[in-house]
Amino acid sequence: MTRDNQARETPPSTAYRRRSSVDIDGVHEKWPFVKGEMAPAQLYSTTSGRLFHSGKIAIITVGLPARGKTHLSVALTRYLRWLGVITHTFHLGDYRRAHCAPGQDVPEDYFFVNASPSSVLLRQKILRQCRTDIYEFFDQHGGQVAIYDAVNPTAAGRRLLAKEFLKNDIHPIFIESTCDDMKIIEENVRNVKISSPDYAGWKPEDAVQDYLRRITVKIPHFETMEETELDYIKMINAGERIIVNNCRFGYLPNRIVFYLMNLHIKSRRTYFARSGIADHDSYKADAPLSEQGLDYARRLADTITKFRVEELRAHVAAGGSKEDRPLVVWTSTRIRTVQTADQLAAKGIKVRQRQQLSQLNPGAVEGLSEEEIRERYPEELEKHNHDPYHHRYPRSESYHDLAVRLEPIILELEREHNDLLIIAHESVLRVLYAYLMACSTADIPTMKFGRDEIVETETSPSGVFATLKGHTDKVSAVRFLDGTSDSSSILLSGGVDKVLRVWKLMKPSTASDIPRYELLVQSPPHDGSIVDIAVERVGSKHNNGSSEDTEQKENGTIIASASADGSIKIWRLDVSKEEEKVLTHLQTLTTKPKYFPLSIALARLSSANKKDGVEAGEKDEADDWILAISGSSNSIQIFVGSTFEDKSDFALSATLTGHENWIRSLSFVREANTDDLLLATGSQDRYIRLWRVHRGTTLPAQSAGSKMMIMGQALSNKAHRFSAGSGKQDYSITFEALLVGHEDWVYSASFRKDTTDGKIKLLTASADNSLSIWEADETSGIWVCTARMGEASGMKGSSTATGSTGGFWTGLWSPDGNNVVSFGKNGGWRRWNTSGEGEWVQKGAVAGHIRDVMGVSWEKEGKYLLSTSLDQSTRLYARWKSSKHRSFYEFSRPQIHGYDINSIVSISPTKFVSGADEKLMRVFGEPRGIAKMLEGLCGIQQADIDSLPDVASQPVLGLSNKAVNTAPEENGEEENDQDAEGHVYPPFEDSLSRHTLWPEEEKLYGHGYEISTIGCSNAGDVIATACKASSISHAVIRMFETKTWRQLKPALEAHSLTVNRIAFSRDDTYMLSVGRDRQWTVFERATENLEEFSAPYKPMQVMAKAQTRVIFDGKWVPLEAGRAFVTAARDKTVKVWELQGKDWGCTETVKFEEPITAIDILDRVIDLGEGRFSVLAVGLESGAWSVYKAKVKEGGGIEGWEQWVEVDGYIAPAKAITQIAWKPSGEDKAFEVAISSEDSSVRIYEIQT
Repeated sequence: MTRDNQARETPPSTAYRRRSSVDIDGVHEKWPFVKGEMAPAQLYSTTSGRLFHSGKIAIITVGLPARGKTHLSVALTRYLRWLGVITHTFHLGDYRRAHCAPGQDVPEDYFFVNASPSSVLLRQKILRQCRTDIYEFFDQHGGQVAIYDAVNPTAAGRRLLAKEFLKNDIHPIFIESTCDDMKIIEENVRNVKISSPDYAGWKPEDAVQDYLRRITVKIPHFETMEETELDYIKMINAGERIIVNNCRFGYLPNRIVFYLMNLHIKSRRTYFARSGIADHDSYKADAPLSEQGLDYARRLADTITKFRVEELRAHVAAGGSKEDRPLVVWTSTRIRTVQTADQLAAKGIKVRQRQQLSQLNPGAVEGLSEEEIRERYPEELEKHNHDPYHHRYPRSESYHDLAVRLEPIILELEREHNDLLIIAHESVLRVLYAYLMACSTADIPTMKFGRDEIVETETSPSGVFATLKGHTDKVSAVRFLDGTSDSSSILLSGGVDKVLRVWKLMKPSTASDIPRYELLVQSPPHDGSIVDIAVERVGSKHNNGSSEDTEQKENGTIIASASADGSIKIWRLDVSKEEEKVLTHLQTLTTKPKYFPLSIALARLSSANKKDGVEAGEKDEADDWILAISGSSNSIQIFVGSTFEDKSDFALSATLTGHENWIRSLSFVREANTDDLLLATGSQDRYIRLWRVHRGTTLPAQSAGSKMMIMGQALSNKAHRFSAGSGKQDYSITFEALLVGHEDWVYSASFRKDTTDGKIKLLTASADNSLSIWEADETSGIWVCTARMGEASGMKGSSTATGSTGGFWTGLWSPDGNNVVSFGKNGGWRRWNTSGEGEWVQKGAVAGHIRDVMGVSWEKEGKYLLSTSLDQSTRLYARWKSSKHRSFYEFSRPQIHGYDINSIVSISPTKFVSGADEKLMRVFGEPRGIAKMLEGLCGIQQADIDSLPDVASQPVLGLSNKAVNTAPEENGEEENDQDAEGHVYPPFEDSLSRHTLWPEEEKLYGHGYEISTIGCSNAGDVIATACKASSISHAVIRMFETKTWRQLKPALEAHSLTVNRIAFSRDDTYMLSVGRDRQWTVFERATENLEEFSAPYKPMQVMAKAQTRVIFDGKWVPLEAGRAFVTAARDKTVKVWELQGKDWGCTETVKFEEPITAIDILDRVIDLGEGRFSVLAVGLESGAWSVYKAKVKEGGGIEGWEQWVEVDGYIAPAKAITQIAWKPSGEDKAFEVAISSEDSSVRIYEIQT
C-alpha cells in the first residue's frame, strides 16, 4: 500500500483519501517482484519467468522532453506487471541525478548537443551505468521487458542502440511520443517537470523557463522516427494518432500496441466509492437500497459535487483555467450501485453501467460466517487462509478471476479522458485500486474502503512531547496564537501539502494527562506550498507581549498565509463560531511582479489616539491592517486594507527599496510611547533595515532629516505615504536605521517588547553562526548591538555565497524574554539564558537527528543508547543524573560520516560497530574524555578508563576518526571548548559536532553492496553482517570475531534477497536471520573455538515462504519461556515459532491492520500476578506501536498473545518505525524501550505497570 498524498476537508459524512500513482507506489521499487510470486492478472507461470512465448524485449522511448515519455513508461510498466511480465523502467534522468546533485554539479552545457568534452564523458559514464543495470535486469533477475526512458534524439544513435541490443539477444522496440499541441506540453511542464528533483528550491517560473530552454536546445538536433528497418510505434498528440512500423512483432509486442492504443498522457482523476447498503445484503437477491443506503447516496452526491466546485473555484481564483473537466460515473448493473448513482444522474452527471463491475461471486459460502464455513468447508477455509487471492470456494469467483474479468474495464479506464467516479462493491474497488497503485496480490483481499470516505487517485504524467499528525507532506511554517477568548492556545501550520491547519490546545482533564493539540479546522488548499504564516488578533494592538491586549474587544483573528505560487490568502479565524464558520477566506492577493514569497508580517494599524488632528472619539467601522511581503526580490511590498465579517480590501500601497538581495525575514512591533509601528527586514545582503509606520501627515521627528550617511553612503529617506480606513486616514513609512554587523545572510529578525517598561529588542540570526540582540540607545536613539551569541565567522573563507549552508536559520524569543533559541544545519537547537543583567549564558537544548533514524542499540548493560541515521551521524544518549525529570540527553556524536548509516550495534561498554552505504563496517572505541564525562554526569563507570585514547579527530579529507593524545598548552592553559571533561552540563550543539568524536579502530570489508543489518552475539564475541542483495551470492551473512576482527569463513548462504535483521538467542546457541525473500533461517552454534577463524554457526533450518510478504524483523524470546522466536512481516502478521523436536514450527499467528516494520522482545520474563509473561513490542508502518504479552506455560513455551499496552498515537512517531530495542535489565528494573523512526526521531518510553 502507499502513503497518503493529500487530504481534503469534507463534511463529516464523507472523507477524502487521496493517493497518487506517481513516485509513491510499487511501480517505482527497483526489484519488486519475488521469484514464484504470481501477479494479480497472471494466467500461468514458466520456469524461466518469461511469458507469452516472448524473449527479452527492450522498449526504448524517443521524443523531446515534456512529451509524456515517462508517464507512458510508468503506465506500461504497471500494465505489464499486472499481467505477470517482469518489467522495469530505467529512467536515464534518475541515473543523472544519482551521479550529480540536483542544481549543483551538473555542467551548464550538460543538456546541449555540442557539450564540452567533460560533459560528454559524464553523459557516457551515466549511459554505461544505465545499460549495465539493464543487462543485469535481464541476466540476473529474469527480466522480460526493460523500458529505457530517454530522449534518444538521433537516427544514428537509435540504430547503434538497436544493434547493441540485438547483439545481446534482446528485441528492441522504439516508442516515440510526439506532440505539437502547446497546451499539452505546457501543462506537462508546469504540473510535472518543475516538481522533479532537478528543480528543488527553484521558483516555478524560473524552473519552467529552464526546462523550456532544455527543450529548445534539443529541437534543432532532434530527428523523428523514420527508420523503416526498426520496429517502432509513434504516438501523436497524446494518442490522437498511432503509427506502427510492424516488422517482427510477436504476441507480447502486439499486446503492448493494443494497450498503447488505449493510453493517453493527459491528467485525470479517478474516484472510488462503495455502493449504498441494500435492504438485503445478498448476491442472489440483488435488492434495492435501504433508507440508510438512499441517505448515503444523497450525501455522496452532495459531497463529490461540492468538492469539485470548490476545487475549480480555487483553481480559477489562482489564475487557472475556467474549463472544468467533466465527471463521468461508472456503476455495475446491480440495483444497489445504479440507485447509488441516481442522485448524481439527477444533477446532470453522465452515468454509465458496466456489467463487468459486478461484485465477486461468493458462491456456496454466501451469507455464512467464518465459524459456519469452518464447519462445512474446513479444507476450503484452510486453502483460503493460505492464499486468499487465488482460492475460490465452491461455485464462487476468486480475486484472480475478478482481475481477469476486469481487464476490459482497465483498458477502458486508461482510455477515459474525463474525471471518473467508480461506484461498486468493495471487492471490485480493491482490484481496480490495486491496478492503479501497483499493489500485490497479498494486499488486495484485505484493502478497506469505508462508506465514510471517497478515495481519489490522481494519474499524472510524472524534546518532543507530542506529534501532531495531519499534514501529508513537509511542514514549512508554524505560528502560535496564545490567549484566545477561552484561554486556549491556537497553533497554525502549513506546508508543502498546500493546506493551512488550525490546532487547538485542549485542557487536560486531570493534572497527570498530557495537554493535547487537536485539529480544529483546515483550509481549502493553496495552489502552491505554504511558506509562511502571519497572525494578529482583531481588536488588539500589535504588542509582542503587551498586557494592553487584555482590555481590547476580541472578535476573532486575522491570518495571512503565503504560498510558493506567489499568492497570499487572508483568513478570519473565530474559534467561538460553529465548525464550518471557524475559518473564513476573505481575500487572495498576488505579488506583482510575481516572485517567491519568503516572509510575511501582519499588524493592525494605529488605534485612534489624539494625535495629528485625530480626535480620540473617532472610530473606524472596520479593522485596518498593514501587511508586509518579501521574498525573492530586493524590495518589500506593503499592502493596506480593512477587514470585514466576510471580506477584506487589501491593496498595494507602497514598495520599500534599499536592500540589495532577497529579503528573508520581516517583523512588526508597536512603540509604546509613540504608537508607531516599527518594521524590521533581514536580507541576504547581510543587513537589517528598520522602517517606521507613522500616523498623520507630519513626518516623525526621527525622519525629519533629508539625508542620512552610513558607511560613507547616502541612504534614501523617502517618505512613502498612503491612506487607510473609511476615513482615509493618512500614514507614512520612512527608513529608520541600518543595522550592520553580520557577515553573512540574515535569516531571521524578530522583535520583542518588554511587558513592564515597553522597551523593544530585536533578535537576528545569521548564516555567520551568530545571534545578535539590538536595542535603541536611550540617549541618542541609535540602534546598537548589545549582545552577540554563537561563533561569528566560525568558518573562515566559507559563506552562503560560496556554497556553505551552515549558520543559524532562525532566532526565537521565549515568552519571558530571558531565553533565546536557534537551530541550524545539524538539526540541534541552541539556547542562551540571561539573568537580566545583560550577560547571556549558553544552556542545554533539544538535539536530534534531521533525517530518517535507521537503528538504535543499547549498550550491553543499558547504560547508554546509540542511534544512527541517514543524516550520516551516530549519536549517544544517556540519562543525566542531575536532570530534574531523569531525562536523556545527547552526550556524544561519535561518528559524522560521508555516507548514510543504516545499522548500528553495541558490542561492549566501550565499542560499537556501524554499517553504511559505503559497503563496509567501522569499529569505534570510546575516548577517555567521553568516558570521564559520562562518569561525572551520568554515573557510568568504565573499567580501565586510563587505557583509552584521549580524544578523536577527523582529517579534513578523510572519513576515519583518528585517535589523538592531547598535550597541555605551553602556557599551561587548556581550551575549555575542546575538552569533553569537566562539564557541568551535557555538551552543547557546537561541542557535540566538533569535540565528541570516537576514534575508529577497524574497518571490516567483504560485502559488495550497502550494509543492511548488523547483529552481535550476547557474549559480544561475534558479529554477523549482511548487505542489500538481489542474488544468493550477495545475500550472504559474514561473521567476524571481535578480538582481532578476522572474518570467520565461509560466509553463510541461506537467503536470495536482502537480509533485514539478524538476532542471536539469549545463550547464543542459535542465530536467526530474516529477509526480503520472505524466509527465515535458523543457524546453530557449531563451535566455541574462534581461533580457527571458521564460521561458528551452520544452517539448522530454512523456512521458505515463512510469511507471504517481506519479513522485516525477528527476535528471540527469553530462555525462561522456552526455545522460540517471533517474526514480523509486511503481510500484517506476527508469527511465533517454537522448537518442536528437531524442527521449528509455527504455533501462533497474530494479525494486525497494517504492516509490521519492527519488533523486540523483553530479555526477561515478568511476573504480573496472574502469571509469568513474555513481553513483545510491535511497531507499525504508520508509526503506531503497542506492547503485547503472552503467558509462559508451565512446561515451557508461550501462548495467547494479547495486547497489554496501547500507546497513545499522540506521543507515537509520525512515520514508519525502523527499529525497537528494549533496555537490557542491568541494575535498573524499569521497563524502558527505545524506538527509531523515519520521522527522524529517537523516542525512549517507560512502561509503567
